[in-house]
Amino acid sequence: MRLLLLALTFAACATRPGGVRARAAAADPPRLAAPEAEVYAVHLGTPSDPLVALAAHGLPWEESLSGAAGAVGVAMAGGELVDAWAVRWAALRAGYPYPVVSMITEATAEGGVGQAVLQGLADEVREGDHVGLARVRGADGDLWVGLLGRSELSLAPLPRVLPPGGKLQVVPTAQPPGAALELSLVSPGGSIRRQDPGAGFVLALDEIGEHWVQVTVDDAVQAAFPVMVGMPAPPTAPLRGLRLPVATGLDLVDAAWVSLTAVAADFGRDPPTSDPILESVARAHLLDRLGEAPTPSGAFAGALGSCRASLGCDLVAGGGAESCVEQWLLDPPARAALLDVRCSLAGVAAERRDDRLWLQLELGQE
Repeated sequence: MRLLLLALTFAACATRPGGVRARAAAADPPRLAAPEAEVYAVHLGTPSDPLVALAAHGLPWEESLSGAAGAVGVAMAGGELVDAWAVRWAALRAGYPYPVVSMITEATAEGGVGQAVLQGLADEVREGDHVGLARVRGADGDLWVGLLGRSELSLAPLPRVLPPGGKLQVVPTAQPPGAALELSLVSPGGSIRRQDPGAGFVLALDEIGEHWVQVTVDDAVQAAFPVMVGMPAPPTAPLRGLRLPVATGLDLVDAAWVSLTAVAADFGRDPPTSDPILESVARAHLLDRLGEAPTPSGAFAGALGSCRASLGCDLVAGGGAESCVEQWLLDPPARAALLDVRCSLAGVAAERRDDRLWLQLELGQE
């Protein structure tokens, strides 16, 4: 509530010094933090946008996350659809490697204050959180974007791009006492390794492409980010904003194949070939999950992270097959299976019940 009252005073105290500063700040055009960074790092500070600086007073304003907020605002002002996947990659591009747990937006008149954004952030922010806050000017006024980042872990700055053979050093600088940390690394070719980082984790990365790094604390993901080796970081997310219509289960199967083909193109792989045996296995596993198999299928339990994998996904109403593939790309074992060139065969099954959608993917090799 304190933050909301601060915002309301902008309009109420025109004759006092605070009101004068607010009017002067409102007259200035927005100033955005950089939407792209060379390193993953946290930079707590003061916004260069004077109106945002007034609004963010007392908040843990973070530069990288605010760069992402600005990029999201620019995309929305341009008419783009921004969802959680787009927000995640905007944050990673701006150099913020921790989870983004909330986004709040509000359109105002030119020079107005995003009071609902401030109220939402005030309601949600906790000690140790990071706030990304930016305003973007569009044709009809200003758009305020607030992002909330949260992690129980802090890491020393990390490069987004390394040369072949470059060393990736992941060093925790703050973590919960007594917590169990684990680092997972998935190579561009789909190999996966795990390690307790302890005081730090150092690995020479030779394979060219995108390496996915995930750090968990007591099995909860606290940091996850790509590191590019031997090539620049791509400006867009995997699947490039692919959004497919969803109607029947059959449509979902077709959409799953479109998504798998798009992932293969993004990572320079040949798409898997449909296999009737794996399609039967996918159907059996799906019926198991729905509790409708006459007896447990027991068909190829599968081993995630190898060329034999069984991946399931439960979608909410309105979700598409691409959101399942996005979830799998963020999960190290599933990602490793999707990128493993040995996984050249696939079977897909889907089901729609009461506006809920289920997708099952089986991967195998010839």
